[in-house]
Amino acid sequence: MRIQESIALVTGGASGLGEATVRNIVKNGGKAAILDLSEERGTSLVEELG
Repeated sequence: MRIQESIALVTGGASGLGEATVRNIVKNGGKAAILDLSEERGTSLVEELG
């Protein structure tokens, strides 16, 4: 799978395994939509990763 050209929807993406998944996708050139109950953590992650 070519992550660089992928867009992923990650549930629980603001913490734990979901956050690690989002970081890996972005690090490898993909894009991720973060869905999580914690809006604050999700916003913080978006600001950090761009």
